[in-house]
Amino acid sequence: MKERNEGTIIQVISTAGLDGKASESVYCASKFGARGFTESIIKELDDTDIHVLAAYMGGMKTSFWDDIYSKEEIQHLMDPDDVADIILANVKARKNLTVPEIVIKNHLT
Repeated sequence: MKERNEGTIIQVISTAGLDGKASESVYCASKFGARGFTESIIKELDDTDIHVLAAYMGGMKTSFWDDIYSKEEIQHLMDPDDVADIILANVKARKNLTVPEIVIKNHLT
Protein backbone atom coordinates (compact mmCIF):
# COMPACT_ATOMS: atom_id res chain seq x y z
CA MET A 1 0.00 0.00 0.00
CA LYS A 2 2.77 2.43 0.88
CA GLU A 3 4.60 1.69 -2.37
CA ARG A 4 1.43 2.42 -4.35
CA ASN A 5 0.37 5.22 -1.96
CA GLU A 6 -3.22 4.01 -2.05
CA GLY A 7 -5.56 1.63 -0.31
CA THR A 8 -7.99 1.26 2.53
CA ILE A 9 -7.59 -0.50 5.86
CA ILE A 10 -10.82 -1.46 7.62
CA GLN A 11 -10.53 -2.30 11.29
CA VAL A 12 -13.61 -4.14 12.59
CA ILE A 13 -13.73 -3.56 16.34
CA SER A 14 -16.41 -4.26 18.92
CA THR A 15 -18.10 -1.37 20.70
CA ALA A 16 -16.32 -2.86 23.72
CA GLY A 17 -13.37 -0.83 22.42
CA LEU A 18 -15.30 2.35 23.24
CA ASP A 19 -16.88 1.59 26.62
CA GLY A 20 -15.82 -0.72 29.41
CA LYS A 21 -18.22 -3.49 30.43
CA ALA A 22 -18.71 -5.31 33.70
CA SER A 23 -17.28 -8.85 33.68
CA GLU A 24 -15.66 -8.33 30.25
CA SER A 25 -12.42 -6.61 31.29
CA VAL A 26 -10.04 -8.78 29.26
CA TYR A 27 -12.22 -8.60 26.15
CA CYS A 28 -12.57 -4.82 26.50
CA ALA A 29 -8.84 -4.43 27.04
CA SER A 30 -8.14 -6.25 23.77
CA LYS A 31 -10.60 -4.04 21.90
CA PHE A 32 -9.19 -0.86 23.46
CA GLY A 33 -5.79 -2.10 22.24
CA ALA A 34 -7.18 -2.50 18.73
CA ARG A 35 -8.57 1.01 18.97
CA GLY A 36 -5.17 2.43 20.00
CA PHE A 37 -3.47 0.54 17.19
CA THR A 38 -5.99 1.90 14.68
CA GLU A 39 -5.65 5.48 15.91
CA SER A 40 -1.86 5.16 15.65
CA ILE A 41 -1.86 3.85 12.08
CA ILE A 42 -4.23 6.65 11.10
CA LYS A 43 -1.60 9.13 12.32
CA GLU A 44 1.28 7.18 10.74
CA LEU A 45 -0.48 7.22 7.35
CA ASP A 46 -1.73 10.80 7.57
CA ASP A 47 0.59 12.03 4.81
CA THR A 48 -0.44 9.25 2.40
CA ASP A 49 -3.48 8.39 0.32
CA ILE A 50 -4.06 5.28 2.42
CA HIS A 51 -7.34 5.49 4.29
CA VAL A 52 -8.15 3.80 7.59
CA LEU A 53 -11.68 3.18 8.85
CA ALA A 54 -12.46 1.90 12.34
CA ALA A 55 -15.88 0.25 12.47
CA TYR A 56 -17.18 -0.28 16.00
CA MET A 57 -20.24 -2.48 16.25
CA GLY A 58 -22.39 -4.32 18.74
CA GLY A 59 -23.69 -7.88 18.63
CA MET A 60 -24.86 -9.37 15.36
CA LYS A 61 -27.10 -12.33 14.51
CA THR A 62 -24.51 -15.08 14.21
CA SER A 63 -24.13 -18.61 15.56
CA PHE A 64 -21.67 -17.22 18.14
CA TRP A 65 -24.64 -16.36 20.36
CA ASP A 66 -26.50 -19.69 20.01
CA ASP A 67 -25.49 -21.03 23.44
CA ILE A 68 -25.52 -17.61 25.12
CA TYR A 69 -28.86 -16.03 24.17
CA SER A 70 -32.31 -17.43 23.49
CA LYS A 71 -33.61 -17.44 19.91
CA GLU A 72 -35.82 -14.47 20.80
CA GLU A 73 -32.86 -12.46 22.11
CA ILE A 74 -30.80 -13.28 19.01
CA GLN A 75 -33.58 -11.94 16.76
CA HIS A 76 -33.02 -8.46 18.22
CA LEU A 77 -29.35 -8.40 17.25
CA MET A 78 -28.08 -6.67 14.11
CA ASP A 79 -28.10 -8.36 10.73
CA PRO A 80 -24.51 -8.91 9.47
CA ASP A 81 -25.51 -7.84 5.94
CA ASP A 82 -26.81 -4.49 7.25
CA VAL A 83 -23.55 -3.92 9.12
CA ALA A 84 -21.50 -4.81 6.02
CA ASP A 85 -23.58 -2.38 3.92
CA ILE A 86 -22.93 0.44 6.41
CA ILE A 87 -19.20 -0.25 6.48
CA LEU A 88 -18.92 -0.42 2.69
CA ALA A 89 -20.92 2.81 2.28
CA ASN A 90 -18.40 4.57 4.53
CA VAL A 91 -15.35 3.21 2.71
CA LYS A 92 -16.36 4.86 -0.57
CA ALA A 93 -13.76 7.45 -1.62
CA ARG A 94 -15.04 10.99 -1.28
CA LYS A 95 -13.35 14.18 -2.41
CA ASN A 96 -11.96 16.26 0.50
CA LEU A 97 -13.58 13.96 3.05
CA THR A 98 -12.49 11.05 5.21
CA VAL A 99 -14.47 8.90 7.63
CA PRO A 100 -12.05 7.67 10.32
CA GLU A 101 -14.64 5.77 12.37
CA ILE A 102 -18.23 4.66 12.52
CA VAL A 103 -20.20 3.29 15.45
CA ILE A 104 -22.99 0.83 14.70
CA LYS A 105 -25.19 -0.06 17.66
CA ASN A 106 -28.28 -2.14 18.09
CA HIS A 107 -31.06 0.26 19.03
CA LEU A 108 -31.96 -1.98 21.97
CA THR A 109 -28.55 -1.67 23.66
